[in-house]
Amino acid sequence: MEKPVTDPRVAAVLTRLQAGESYSTAEVLRLQPEPGIIPALIAGLEGREAKVRRAGLNLLSELGRPMVKGHGEQPERITPYLGQPEVVALLVRALDDPAAEVRDFACKALAEGALEPLLQRQAAAIVEALRRHPATDLAALLLGKTSSPAARALIEASAEVREADPEHTEQALGRLGDAAAEEAVLRAYRAAKDPRVKARQALRLGYMATPKAVRALAHDIRTPDFYVWQMRSRRSMRVHVIAGLQRAFPTEPVLWPPVYKPQDDSCYEAIESFLHRQLGVTWDKPRPPFLWEEDAPVLR
Repeated sequence: MEKPVTDPRVAAVLTRLQAGESYSTAEVLRLQPEPGIIPALIAGLEGREAKVRRAGLNLLSELGRPMVKGHGEQPERITPYLGQPEVVALLVRALDDPAAEVRDFACKALAEGALEPLLQRQAAAIVEALRRHPATDLAALLLGKTSSPAARALIEASAEVREADPEHTEQALGRLGDAAAEEAVLRAYRAAKDPRVKARQALRLGYMATPKAVRALAHDIRTPDFYVWQMRSRRSMRVHVIAGLQRAFPTEPVLWPPVYKPQDDSCYEAIESFLHRQLGVTWDKPRPPFLWEEDAPVLR
């Protein structure tokens, strides 16, 4: 049953969500500093129809990301991880929502964005919810991020969880300590030749975030490999290596997607410095000529 909404800010948000309207990043950034907006919106969603609950979770998943203040010309922006405990707790509760679309969204938001320490605190609730709803999208990936022995046991026991996506299952088990699964993901990364496949495998390594996985990515931060994208322009494979590393170190700003495209090696120098400090990695080959991503020409 819907609760009466007395907060005009929440009433305005719910009206937009009911109409199927979404919020731009700029609008999220304006709404985020509003005092008490997150708990007020959480309360306002109670009893709403499924489409509004799902849209509300989407908005809260953005509001629950820390905001970075701008410096000089750099604008304010939202970080690439979900670090608000109230929002994570709401998403965990939504894993038991009556509507599959809401459960699927909650699981995806948690698996792809929530910080591991927050998920570890909710591990028991996550495991029990996914035991009741094993067909939830990305269930294996979320279970893998709980670091829970019970989560590993559920993956191994539930064919529905395991068979939904064998690659997800493999990397989740690798993250949870299965050495054979970890090695399989590492082999797939090393064997990948097609750039699109290599990019996906880099993300799988970053998800696992094991010492072997992050070192494999770190050693490739000087790869000279590139590929042609949008038919005529070059993109460095290092962009995808960095995307994998960002999954492993989500709170490290030097790995976050840049607001503006880098124009020189200072971006790579900063990342290499972090990797050397964090992992002790050194490289026996020089850094290749600078390349991030060329501007694609307009095709006529």
